[in-house]
Amino acid sequence: MTEKEKFNRFVMEDVSDPFDFYYSENWFFVKEVYVPRKIVLDIIAVNKSLFSPFTVIGIITENGEAVFLAQVKKEEADQVTIKLKKEFPEFRCDVQILREAIYKRFYKEKKRQFADKIPDKMEFINYCRL
Repeated sequence: MTEKEKFNRFVMEDVSDPFDFYYSENWFFVKEVYVPRKIVLDIIAVNKSLFSPFTVIGIITENGEAVFLAQVKKEEADQVTIKLKKEFPEFRCDVQILREAIYKRFYKEKKRQFADKIPDKMEFINYCRL
């Protein structure tokens, strides 16, 4: 499925936890994981804890998974999300999703909803147009 894809590299260097990943028209390749762009729900930036100076940035998918991108200083989180939003239309930074994404039940519900909608591998391939 990915053999015919032309991947480009996205690099975020000017932050405390530099990161990069690859992307194509149909895929993100992040931390050794292929994520179909069609199932990306949004990007989130969540404070690690109330007293931590760090914010965790990750991709949330429609099937209730989260793919870690980086852990940056809180003051850098906006810079990172703005750059990602500008580059990728999938990343909207939806406030409602951000509010819900801190709860485990959000991911369980997304997994259940996705399994109801996409019950098998062939449906998944068709849904993602792969």
